[in-house]
Amino acid sequence: MDASDELLRRAEPSALLSPDGIVHSLNAAMATALGRLAEECVGRHIWELLPESQRPVVKRIVAHASKQKLAMRVLELPRPGRASLVSLIETRPVTRAWGERLVWVHALNVHNDLGSLLIPFRLSAKSTGLGLCMYHPQVQQLVWLGGAPTVAALFPEASVSLPWVVRHVHPDDQGSLRRLLSSDAPQGSWTSLRFHTDHGDWYHLACRNRRIQLGYNGPEQVFGMIRDDTQHEARQKEMLAALGAERRRADEIAEFSSALITTATEQELQQVVLTRLAATFGGTGAALALVDNGRPFVSSDGGLPTWNVDALQQGRVVRARKESTRCFTVFLSLVWYAHTERGL
Repeated sequence: MDASDELLRRAEPSALLSPDGIVHSLNAAMATALGRLAEECVGRHIWELLPESQRPVVKRIVAHASKQKLAMRVLELPRPGRASLVSLIETRPVTRAWGERLVWVHALNVHNDLGSLLIPFRLSAKSTGLGLCMYHPQVQQLVWLGGAPTVAALFPEASVSLPWVVRHVHPDDQGSLRRLLSSDAPQGSWTSLRFHTDHGDWYHLACRNRRIQLGYNGPEQVFGMIRDDTQHEARQKEMLAALGAERRRADEIAEFSSALITTATEQELQQVVLTRLAATFGGTGAALALVDNGRPFVSSDGGLPTWNVDALQQGRVVRARKESTRCFTVFLSLVWYAHTERGL
């Protein structure tokens, strides 16, 4: 048996690749880590067996080894229906007895330094504005691991108890928090929680849990990702309020238009314009001028300045002052309407 074949007899996930990254052979541990049968892996590029996000990294470390250089990198290997495996992967060149060059890919045992496996997660959380924590169900503790400083500021210490967290979550959201932490799913969905600090300020947080195995023979841990959606929620409320106001305004305009169309007498026209116009268009007042034999007859709801009404009564069109621009402009269109409807 060639010495290179002995590499596959190790307990850790191992595979032998051609210099261009095609899987030559692998052990059962590597097939399990990849979440595939061994025969599904042989003959394919190793990066084709990994998620899109991991492929560039794997290509680089295989390329280093193919040039007689050693390389290592922390990789996350997703396994369907199970916790993802996070492991430190090493690639190094090997030469078979008859001179064939291969690349040996294997997982390193880092049980004495599991924290090193978390570095990529910390960096990713910080770059995306997320907070990262680990939950220890045996002692009911949440340990802060890093990430967004704004999220870190919500917690008084690096380690807090679950009862403390529950007390600071809105009573209506505490059930969602417990379900999130007790879920056996490899990855949960984003869950909204309302959280208040010791100072009484309320925050809208989005939380998501992930189960990750640290190292090929390491423990399975529950991680939480936290996103501060407070400003987003505030903007959403402002947008919904603006949308509601716009819809109400559209309804009021439709009601005003309908009432205007159904008027049959001069008095009905006056009633509709003087009671609805200013409120519908956000003006301070309204006036209606009906022209008969070249003379305007002005009626007002009392909200316009007297100089404005006097100018209309005298048949003069004047530039409206700043505070009455909206109502005066709307009035002019109604003068045209009243004038044409009466056929004068």
